[in-house]
Amino acid sequence: MLARTGSYQGEARTASFTCIAGQDRTTTMHMEHGLKLFVDLAETYFSPRMGVERQRIAKLIQPDEHILVMFSGIAPLPLAIANIGRCSSITAIEANPVAHACAVRNLALNKAADTINVIHGDVGEVIPNLPTTFDRVVMPHPHGAGNFIPEALSVLRRGGWLHWYCFREKDGQEELMRSLARHCATESRAVKYGTTHLCGHCGRQTYRVCVDGCIL
Repeated sequence: MLARTGSYQGEARTASFTCIAGQDRTTTMHMEHGLKLFVDLAETYFSPRMGVERQRIAKLIQPDEHILVMFSGIAPLPLAIANIGRCSSITAIEANPVAHACAVRNLALNKAADTINVIHGDVGEVIPNLPTTFDRVVMPHPHGAGNFIPEALSVLRRGGWLHWYCFREKDGQEELMRSLARHCATESRAVKYGTTHLCGHCGRQTYRVCVDGCIL
């Protein structure tokens, strides 16, 4: 049993832990909606509380969609999407080498290695070299993902969906929609339809928010 002894920090959003009972290790196997997820808690970021939100996104997928998951971590969201079985392809990009290694292992554990293409690299460097566009792009990293909205839009087909996660106060959701509209306008795109979804209480006044936008 581990106790977190510090806050999540750095680009990889990792934290320090101390063992308070049982084996002194930071790796574990987490079960989520029938999926097996191997995770190293000290070297990767993973939130089991986001399991319901991952199911929400997975159930939005329409038949034959091509999906891109940026900042995909140990691949819980790509696996949740693949488990629904509707989409044509899933591409996942992760810069953290330990998280990427866990993702490769998780694909094998869940027999999804032929379904999901996991790429180790920085999204800013990988995306310009992707050979296709996508019907849906998901950005589940709530810290700084907004900086990569131009990259996401560059591979999102017109009429496709963008799911952008960030931290905001509960009454700051309208500003998030305005921010997405400004990002789109800069890239000569527009929001056809958009909404926000609260998906976690992360502090006294702070929530994890997903901005769901259909982008023209």
